[in-house]
This record gives sequence, structure tokens and C-alpha cells, in this order.
Amino acid sequence: RYRRVVPLRGAVIPAVVGLDMGCGITARKTTLKYNDLPESLKDLRLAIQESVPHGHSSLKHLSEDYGSWSSIPDGVQRLYNKHLATEYSRIGKRAPEAVIEQPEQQLGTLGLPDHFVEMSSDELENIWILVHTGSRKPGRKLGEYFTSVARKEMGVNAFSLPNVNLAYIEESSKSFRDYLAAHGWAKKFAKLNREMILRNVVNRLRQFVPSRVRNFKGQLEVIDCPHNFVSKETHMESELYVMRRGAISAKLDEVGIVAGTMTEKSYIVKGTGHDKSFESCSSGMGRTRS
Repeated sequence: RYRRVVPLRGAVIPAVVGLDMGCGITARKTTLKYNDLPESLKDLRLAIQESVPHGHSSLKHLSEDYGSWSSIPDGVQRLYNKHLATEYSRIGKRAPEAVIEQPEQQLGTLGLPDHFVEMSSDELENIWILVHTGSRKPGRKLGEYFTSVARKEMGVNAFSLPNVNLAYIEESSKSFRDYLAAHGWAKKFAKLNREMILRNVVNRLRQFVPSRVRNFKGQLEVIDCPHNFVSKETHMESELYVMRRGAISAKLDEVGIVAGTMTEKSYIVKGTGHDKSFESCSSGMGRTRS
């Protein structure tokens, strides 16, 4: 479900990228081995659940949102202030309806519906940690806003499309530049969100492994792989805006992640650069039992 690769010349369709701009998976290879994990993972799982807010809530009641921070940790606030605050403020000045209050409450949180934290071992029994999540409520609000903008700017012409959600924003418009700026911010938020969750998971994991490996390296290899985004690319000698939703970039030898259903295998893959797919591949998301 939701696997889309749509190339357009001179325009973007906000609804194709969707309401979770920048959503993707980050995978970290650690120096831990399978035998370093405790025999029962129940307590570790519960500890991770406690350290990573998750679940569903309302945009209108963020203060009562069990899926966000009720009290924002200092580290989260510092990260937000350093990397995200200034640009989000600019977006809010241009489009007040596109932003929410205290977006940092969502940074380092998992959300729904099939977002997950996963620990897997590879064929050499190395432990990997995978996190799937996106830009959370701030990204959703931006996506909704620009989907509405696209419909308004097309006016009655939107109703001539096969679906009104295919309304697009043309490259020549100010809204196009605003959308790309908002998309870039959401993509950055999503990546930092995954990094913050991974940091918390690694810290929790240290409490449950033997003392001889407690100082394990948590990022021997790091792969970050978004699957809801737009990218300006050249295909078939044309400059295009390629919108991917539930799909990853798969340029020749580009490393990516294809996730499996819970309890099944996930895969670290390399792209083949296939022209007819616009150098794309399914992300594997939409998994069941998450």
C-alpha cells in the first residue's frame, strides 16, 4: 500500500509525498553480538517503551499527548533550538496556519501507525537497531497546509483531475518555494527524530548487556533512508521532481533499507539504478503487526 513514485516536470503534488514528509528508517550497526543480549527481552522492551513516547494523540491537545513529551528533556530542547527552531519560525511567519505550538514536544517520539523500534541480528550475528518514524505532528500540519494550497491555487481546474488530491503547485509560484522549504525542514526534523530515538534506545540497551560489552559502539555503521520525499533529479535527459511515498531512492550502488513485517527479516540493499523505476524501490513499509 502507498507505494508511489511520481515524476513531474516543473511542479510538485503535496498529497503524493503525503502528510509525513521525511518519514523513513535509520539503521545502526552496533558492536554487540546476538549472544550479548539478555535471554528474555521483555524488560528491555519495556524500558525502551518508557524512554520513547509513542502512540496517537490530537493536534489540539499536545499538553495531554501521551505520544509526545509531557516535559521536554533538555537534550531534546537543545537539539531543536540548534537545528530546527530558526527555520520553523520563518515558516510560521510566512504561513501561520502551517505550524503548531511547541513542535519540539514531538522530537524523539515514535508515533503511529506502523512506526517501530526494532533490534535485528544479521548473518554474522551483529546487532542492528532500526527506527522507523517521520516528522510527526509538525510534518502532518505542513503537509495538510500545502495540500490545501495546491487545491486553492488550481481552483476549479483541480476538479478536472482524476482526483482532487492530485492538485499540484507549479515551479514558478511562491508557494512552490515555500513548499520545498517546508519539506526540507520536515525531512531534517524526521532525521533528527530518528537519531534522538536511537540515542535513547542505545542508552537503555547499555543497562541490559553484560558489563564486558557495556561500552559497545552504537554506530559502527549508520544508514538513513527516507521514503516519503521529493527530489530534483535528471531522468531520461529531463530535469524532474521525483516524488516518492513508501519508496526509496535506489541509484546505482546506493545503500537503502527495505523493512520486513514484524518478526520477519529486514534488508540492507544496494540500488541498481534502474531507469524505468526512476531509480526507486519499495520501502517495504505498510507492515502488519507493528
